[in-house]
Amino acid sequence: MIKATPPPECGWSPVRWGIRGPFGTTVFVYNQDSPVKVKLFAQLTTQDGSFLVARQKPAGGFTWSQVRGAEIIGWRPGSMPQLVAAATLKQNGIDPESDLAYISNIAAPAMVGAFQSGQGDYVQLFEPLVSQLEQAGQGYMVASFGEAYGTMPYTGFVATTEFIEEHPEVVQGYANAIYRATQYLYETDPKTVAAEIAPLFEGADVDLLAAAIARYREAGAWKRDLTMDATEFAKLQDLMIAGGVLDASKRAPFDAIATNRFAEAAAKR
Repeated sequence: MIKATPPPECGWSPVRWGIRGPFGTTVFVYNQDSPVKVKLFAQLTTQDGSFLVARQKPAGGFTWSQVRGAEIIGWRPGSMPQLVAAATLKQNGIDPESDLAYISNIAAPAMVGAFQSGQGDYVQLFEPLVSQLEQAGQGYMVASFGEAYGTMPYTGFVATTEFIEEHPEVVQGYANAIYRATQYLYETDPKTVAAEIAPLFEGADVDLLAAAIARYREAGAWKRDLTMDATEFAKLQDLMIAGGVLDASKRAPFDAIATNRFAEAAAKR
């Protein structure tokens, strides 16, 4: 088992509202001594969004047994993509520590370059990098970690409890906007959405972005109603405990760090 401290993306600065990040962030904040506490008020994604990209297109289709003895360029120990990758491999009868080499010391911005230069047999990436490699003929998406591992609360929006109490109308307005945006993603042609978000991805091809949006939409990656489920949240904490980033005695109660009040109201609108 990999022992790790909470990753930097799970750190917390007491900004007031509207932070999007891993659900695990709220667990770490709950267990801190700081008087600043937060609550999730909307779930954004329903699964891990990373994919396994192979250097060669597997003849006859992909099976997880093919990664035995291979090198996978992956994510830092303790990061959510690494935890999901390890759990997925174990679900498929593969020991991530002895059956393959999971390369976890390459910085995220350098992962694609390392793969392009010849390192690794596989690389674990998010969109639109996956589509970029496919478009260039330098890689082939063979598996979705999100689909393989299963549904789980992955990213969401949080606010400090103080801000929620003092400005519920602002939080509600934010939840309403997120809800409308997710409906738009599912109801609008991916190329139209891609053209609108292209300025946020400098130099990215619109068709490439459309392919990435379509892939996530087909997987049901975005939560349609924004509400959170206590059972799914417990599954997330099980993953964190198994991955060594959360002590079993430090589980956070669902009601203490999440509220569906704003998500439910947004859906009714």
